Amino acid sequence: MDTNDLVKLLPSGYEQACFEKKAITRKRTIKNPLDLLRLILFYLSGNKSLIDVSQFALISGISKISDVGFMKRFIKCKD
Repeated sequence: MDTNDLVKLLPSGYEQACFEKKAITRKRTIKNPLDLLRLILFYLSGNKSLIDVSQFALISGISKISDVGFMKRFIKCKD
């Protein structure tokens, strides 16, 4: 199962909810909900630190985001 398969399982309107819950506030850092989902999946995939997520985001071309910046967005995804 890849990321695209997981996205199909999400409820409709999840992208809008990312903006409403302020998980994505500006498109400057993380540009879309799918990139945020990729970072979350990487973080949850097994014993990854917030610094690992920050480096993964930079290396994969998703964004230059700090560990604290990711943590704040991750917390806003709880609903």
